[in-house]
Amino acid sequence: MKNKSTRSFPVLLMGAFLCSTLFLSSCFTPKPVVRVEPMEEDVRWQYGQAFARQQSNDLEVQAAYNGNNREYLFFDVEVTNFGEEEVLVDPKQFYLEVKGMKMRAADPEVMLLGLDMDASRREANSKNAAVAIGVAAVAATAAIIATSDGNGNSNASNNNNASGNSFDGGYNNLDLAVDLVSIVPNLMIDLSAPRAVEEFPPVNPQDRNFWTDFTLRKTTLRQGERVSGKVLFRTLDLDDRFQMVLPVESSTFRMQFKRLLFQPR
Repeated sequence: MKNKSTRSFPVLLMGAFLCSTLFLSSCFTPKPVVRVEPMEEDVRWQYGQAFARQQSNDLEVQAAYNGNNREYLFFDVEVTNFGEEEVLVDPKQFYLEVKGMKMRAADPEVMLLGLDMDASRREANSKNAAVAIGVAAVAATAAIIATSDGNGNSNASNNNNASGNSFDGGYNNLDLAVDLVSIVPNLMIDLSAPRAVEEFPPVNPQDRNFWTDFTLRKTTLRQGERVSGKVLFRTLDLDDRFQMVLPVESSTFRMQFKRLLFQPR
């Protein structure tokens, strides 16, 4: 005769599973999709991007929203010099005005310095680890040699060979020691060697190639020259209305933007 509690166990298990499924499905909601559009009168569209454009003192500046992640807003910015005098474009001078506060743009030179310092620390740590492994291997080699006789065989092996009860296949402790010593240099090279750089790096702020190849960097423009690239701003405390301020030499360009949030259903 079956116990009632035993018969009800599958029903209770199924009920718990359904409740857990409903609970977990109600915990997560889609994040809103962010779009940023210029509120300027002079807007030029290029491949789906709306570029706000302003001119002042022989300079022309264009800026368009390009995307975002958890840390940054990405903008494409272009500066053209039509004047005879050279001008210096420095993205670290750019900022957003949000709720009366200034949110400075990320400085590519500072970011590159930080990434290079991190790479130097990682290289030093890997070399230290390789040296520690090498020391351990040498110590193990010394211990193996110390237990061997003058012919490269351990005492235990000599005793076993004398009695005819064992066979080591011609591979003694001294051979093992030599192998350990030969492995260590290769191991140290593998640990300290830098990683190969990808030919087409991903657009990732943690990737050094992103800051060297994709961002707007400090540049002196002569007459007729232009410079363009991505400018990054932190996403903290962003409002639905904000202003991008781009100082270039004696000119200051102010562009109004609005943030749009689209909530998936």
